[in-house]
Amino acid sequence: MESFNHPYKPYETQLKLMNSIYTDLLSANNEHSTKLALYESPTGTGKTLSIICPVMTYLRDVKLSKITQSKDATDVHHDNDSFSFSDADDPDWITSSYEQNISNQALKPFEEFEESIDKFVLNGDVRSLDEQQVKRRRLGGENKSTTSTKVVKDDDDELIITTDTIEDEIASLLKRIKSSNHDGRNLSKESIPNLRQPIRIIFTSRTHSQLQQFSQQLKKVKLHSSFKNFKFSHKSILSERERVKLLPVGSKRQLCCNDRINTNTLTVEQINDKCQDLRKDNNCLYFKNLKDSSTNSITNFPTPELYKTIIDIEDLHEIGKQSKKCPYYGTKPLLETAEIITMPYQLLFMNDNTIDLANSIVIVDEAHNLVNTLIDMNRVDISLKELISIQKGIKIYMEKFEKKLAQRNMHQLNKVKNVVTDLIHYFEEEYVDKKTTNLLPFLRLNANEMIKFMETSYFPQKLQSYMIKNELVTSKTPLLFKLIKFLSILTNNKTTDGVWYFENNALKYLPYSPGINVSSVIESCSKMVLIGGTMQPFDQFDILFHNNQKTRDIFENQSIKIELGHVIPKNNILCQILPDFKFTQSLRSNQNFMTTVGKRIIKIMEKSPKGCIIFVQSYEYLNQLMMFWERTDKINGIYSQLNSLKRIFKENDSTKKNVFEEYCAMIQVKKQDSVLFAVFGGKLSEGINFDDDLARTIICLGLPYPNIFTYEMELMKKKLGTKFNDYIDNIVMRQVNQAIGRSIRHINDYAHIVLFDSRYNNSNIKSKVSKWVRDSIIEDQNFGNMLKNIENFYIDKEN
Repeated sequence: MESFNHPYKPYETQLKLMNSIYTDLLSANNEHSTKLALYESPTGTGKTLSIICPVMTYLRDVKLSKITQSKDATDVHHDNDSFSFSDADDPDWITSSYEQNISNQALKPFEEFEESIDKFVLNGDVRSLDEQQVKRRRLGGENKSTTSTKVVKDDDDELIITTDTIEDEIASLLKRIKSSNHDGRNLSKESIPNLRQPIRIIFTSRTHSQLQQFSQQLKKVKLHSSFKNFKFSHKSILSERERVKLLPVGSKRQLCCNDRINTNTLTVEQINDKCQDLRKDNNCLYFKNLKDSSTNSITNFPTPELYKTIIDIEDLHEIGKQSKKCPYYGTKPLLETAEIITMPYQLLFMNDNTIDLANSIVIVDEAHNLVNTLIDMNRVDISLKELISIQKGIKIYMEKFEKKLAQRNMHQLNKVKNVVTDLIHYFEEEYVDKKTTNLLPFLRLNANEMIKFMETSYFPQKLQSYMIKNELVTSKTPLLFKLIKFLSILTNNKTTDGVWYFENNALKYLPYSPGINVSSVIESCSKMVLIGGTMQPFDQFDILFHNNQKTRDIFENQSIKIELGHVIPKNNILCQILPDFKFTQSLRSNQNFMTTVGKRIIKIMEKSPKGCIIFVQSYEYLNQLMMFWERTDKINGIYSQLNSLKRIFKENDSTKKNVFEEYCAMIQVKKQDSVLFAVFGGKLSEGINFDDDLARTIICLGLPYPNIFTYEMELMKKKLGTKFNDYIDNIVMRQVNQAIGRSIRHINDYAHIVLFDSRYNNSNIKSKVSKWVRDSIIEDQNFGNMLKNIENFYIDKEN
């Protein structure tokens, strides 16, 4: 089986994943090809490299044919309009020569682009990046000086809105760039290359740190040139090498280079506001340097520097600093030159995403978080108190600046004020707690113009600043952002994908399906791959695709769903179900129940070495359980026995001290066995690796069922009907799988897992446990035998 340029000897499960991805991509144009692939590849199995290798191998294998096919199609179109240079009766050598000439023409832009990168490095226009120097920033914001760069204006005039924004100028400039001559006569030497990749990869993950890891892993892979077998009529750089063209996409928080904007302390809204002010007044050197003096176009970003090596978002920022050119705006016209674009998947699925996804393979890593992320992106919650504050703020703002505002802006402000007033009246007339509402008076409202006005004029930020100054509010987050979100959902016909309701003096929107964000992406791209360490249950993703028939058909009939095993041997996992307990709301707080649970945990920990992680259903129940054991310790001795066997640590939802670091130090430095009590879905249940001795045992006390008696759950139950129970089970098992999925980090790791609830034996629940754990479950109803199996498991591992 091919290793797909993997830098190491791949494990069997890695080969299975890579072969599946590559084969699936190759079938993209077949009659029965799939549009969607879902993979569960457990954490700790080298998943990132197992994605990179087959995808990049595929890209290199098909790129040449994609370019020449595109050129042939173009020439056929032109030939039909005039005449053909090749005829069916021509000799083979004439046909071959013609085709060779066409191919050479098609490859010329790629050849010239590769040469420009090579020459740019040799000329040294921008100093080559020293990786150790570059990695001095943190992704949340760089360590910029705050002593002399912060500019504070006391003049209220800075709060006056204007719609003559630089964004309109940028759009106009980009349009001019796209319509410029193909021979490049009107472009500068650092201009945007007249090149479009025939196929590209959009790689997304949840955070920039995960994307940074992707870039580092990609550097390990040695790839052949897409053109190695092509017979050029001359000596070509593409015969020898082809650089990987990766372009990171990020927000201004990651990419702003201007020291007058402190990205470390300002909110996103404040960063955007200050950026707009500096550009509008032509006071941003980095943005000003992007414009070519002869064309007034945004063409001067050092494109070749981006591609001379594989970079991440921090490297891109450093290129901007060194060249003194804005990387945020400078790279916007360059997306078509990239083979790989990396970005957080929140950016990909935003409503205003304008990236052309044609001929793109979209990969969503860490996709087990995708459903929750998209649901949260589409929620709305605006209270009557907030609306009244907005109304007061707009009133005093208009009174202050009425004579200084342009007439068109006053007109838009009046429209915003009227909508807010109408909403307040609607509240007063219609409000009933825990009641759905149809918002009938607002359903015909087309607020796109109003939304654009607020976004381009930065009115929400300016109004909030003025409200803070007049002591109407204290928060720096603009209240108008909630109104914009409300108007956006109404205007973009999302009311059929969710429900509006009143609760706690607020108007709320519950999205039944966040799939409208996903639909536009999957319908535009050539292939979508969702992959994560804990993807089970797969049917949790149904909610992303059932909002229209086309995407529903893709999920049900044009997709593959594959669970992969772990790299570890099967006998490195022991999973047991303890069937004597059921952590229901009515039973779990019973004193006899909690006492028996404590005694069973003690028996298990007597057989278990090193570190133990115990997950419970909620912070509330964790506190209740620990307080009961402490209070009754003189009677049953549970707490003192636990603490004697293993030093007790407890996660807290509000503490600022790092319990995890203390727990790690106790085991790794002081070599003392310890137990850490944590919460499903809490801070320690995801994104933290409990490798080796940190988690030789993981105990799951119960299942983390949510409170199904909230009004939101009542609405979901009414919507889903018979599918509601499965929906709840998916929520539960997603948290369980994420919790236990952190215990195995490499091929020599091992762990013992105890599922402490009889409901884990239910076929529906058990089927949703991750495959690598499910395959290791030992069916044994006798607790004595369970203890013996635990003892034998650790004897075998320690020998």
